[in-house]
Amino acid sequence: MIDLAEIQAAYYMVAATGVLVAAGYYILNMRATLETRQVQLFMDIYKTYSSKDNQKDRDVMQLAWKFEGIQDFIEKYGAIKNPDEHAKWDTQVAQYIGIGVLVRKGMIKPDLVFDLIYDSFTVFWEKFLPIIQELRKSYMSSYARDAEYLYDEMRRIAAERGLQLPEKGRNLLSKYESADSTVLS
Repeated sequence: MIDLAEIQAAYYMVAATGVLVAAGYYILNMRATLETRQVQLFMDIYKTYSSKDNQKDRDVMQLAWKFEGIQDFIEKYGAIKNPDEHAKWDTQVAQYIGIGVLVRKGMIKPDLVFDLIYDSFTVFWEKFLPIIQELRKSYMSSYARDAEYLYDEMRRIAAERGLQLPEKGRNLLSKYESADSTVLS
C-alpha cells in the first residue's frame, strides 16, 4: 500500500514543478517582451531619423551651415535671430541626446543604433563639437553629455568592427562641400 506521506511528497513535487514551469515561462515571456520593446524603440528612432524633413534639416546643417566660432553661430542660427534654423539645431541635438540616453540606460542595443546613424551622427558631432563645448562653458557644463556618450559608443563599435575611424574634430564631408552650398537651402 502507498503511504500517505509518499502521496503528499509526490503532490509537493508536482506543485513545485508547476511553479518552476510557470517561472520559466514568465522569464521567456519577459525576454520576448523586452526584445519586442527594443525593436519598437529602434523603429521609432528609424522612422524619425529617416523622415524626409529630418534628413533635409540634417543635410543642410552639415553641408550648408558655415560659422566661425560661437558668436558667429549664434548670429546666424541662434533662437532670437533665426528661430527656424535654431529649431533644426535643437531638434537634432535633442534627438541625439535622447538616443544617447536610451543606449546608456541599456534600453536599446548600441549596435542597432550604430547601424542606423553612425556616419551622419559622426559628421554632425564633429562639426558641431566646438559649439557644444562653448555652450558647456557658458550655458550648462553637462550640455549634450548623453550625445557625447553616444559618440564615444559609436567610435568604440567602429573600432571593434575594424572600420576606419575618422579623426576627431574633422568634418567628414568637407571634401564634398562646395563653395556654392545653396543647393541644400
